[in-house]
Amino acid sequence: MFDLHVLAVGDFGRAVADRLKNRPSTVVSPEADLFQPGLWPRARLRVVAAWRETPALFDLVDSLSFATRTPWLPVTMGVDALRVGPAVLGRQGPCYQCFLGRQYQHQHLRELDSRLFRAYEADPKLGPGGFLEAHVVLAETVAGLAADELLDGDAQAERGRVRSFDLLSAAVTAVSVVPVHGCKRCDREVPDATWRRLSDDLRDIVPVSATAPATEIAAAPTTRRG
Repeated sequence: MFDLHVLAVGDFGRAVADRLKNRPSTVVSPEADLFQPGLWPRARLRVVAAWRETPALFDLVDSLSFATRTPWLPVTMGVDALRVGPAVLGRQGPCYQCFLGRQYQHQHLRELDSRLFRAYEADPKLGPGGFLEAHVVLAETVAGLAADELLDGDAQAERGRVRSFDLLSAAVTAVSVVPVHGCKRCDREVPDATWRRLSDDLRDIVPVSATAPATEIAAAPTTRRG
């Protein structure tokens, strides 16, 4: 098993991958294998370095992350910002879908962006192509630091972490994504805490027969109307 598996998309992604492959126990998949997960090597962490948002690939890696419990990290060159993250652990939220949901919720992404992503999917060559060597060095350095933490450091501290570098103002931001409650990908197995507490409270008040499941009490609570 490798420590790091890199999937590279576009010239920028390949440039970042060329630097990351110098790390110990690192392998870079050929471009032909991007959507062939059966050909991906086993690894402790996957990094997807992309020249722009790549919704279909990001979603594929994200879904497999939770299926195989393999952490992953997107490195994305946008129109006006370089983004490293969110770091997805693959065992608990947030997932990449949570990240997108929060972006739309706080209007960092809008309907126009949704249309742009659909256009990206329809045309693999569509997108901003320019970048500087400094952008590659920055992306590889930050991704490498995040990888070190995810592999052998404090992975929980990296959970959901997003680092963004504005290409125009040089502003740097670091935030942690809050998981979306009830997310179909990363919160499916987490019981609703409100109903669980209500069930526990009712168990102390309402007598339960030895054969009746306790969950039936909380499943259909009765509300009296005066």
